[in-house]
Amino acid sequence: MLNHSPSVQTDTDFNVKSKCYEVKTETACRKYSQVFINYDPYDNARLLMEYGFVLPHNPHSVVKFTVDDLVACLSVDDRNGLSNKNLLQKKMELLSQESLTQNLSCSTEGLSWRLQTALQILCMDHDSICNWRIVLGQTPHDPALGSTVQLVAQRLISRRLEQHCSLTQVAEKVLDPGSSLISIFILMLLKEDLNILEQSLQNIKSHTDGDPLQ
Repeated sequence: MLNHSPSVQTDTDFNVKSKCYEVKTETACRKYSQVFINYDPYDNARLLMEYGFVLPHNPHSVVKFTVDDLVACLSVDDRNGLSNKNLLQKKMELLSQESLTQNLSCSTEGLSWRLQTALQILCMDHDSICNWRIVLGQTPHDPALGSTVQLVAQRLISRRLEQHCSLTQVAEKVLDPGSSLISIFILMLLKEDLNILEQSLQNIKSHTDGDPLQ
């Protein structure tokens, strides 16, 4: 069985002539060195469930959010009426229409495009939401909208980070890394999520008000 590496490219197929299943690497490797296979761009949770291992510094690992998570952060101290019932319903319909209600995530590099776009739509006022395509395509971006998105995004990540810190502290007291391999993996996953959230929050804070989040 070949070991997995997220940084290699491989081609696998059944050879009818040789009647063998062939695995070909498309990534250069040195003579006598180990040849890896790429199982797929899975995060560590998926790798653990399907293959029974996790990777340190997995580039495909993310922390996921739901639309409800976003809305909860939007409604806190809503002085601009962004979570007004009718307006929010229109935004939710738009997110559903554009398939922006799932796969909302952040990584160590910051917010995913889907999460960022969903936040931008949720942070629009009535006039902007009526012309949302134009607003999203504007260059430079609306500084007021950018500032609001940054505030809500920071609130979103901070909340999850606080929750995850508490969860990790409990897990460290309950789980004994010396008792089983699964305990080690669970703690690794929790600490990986903490690192992702911390890096993502730092990325958000590094932007000045009005700049689009990357």
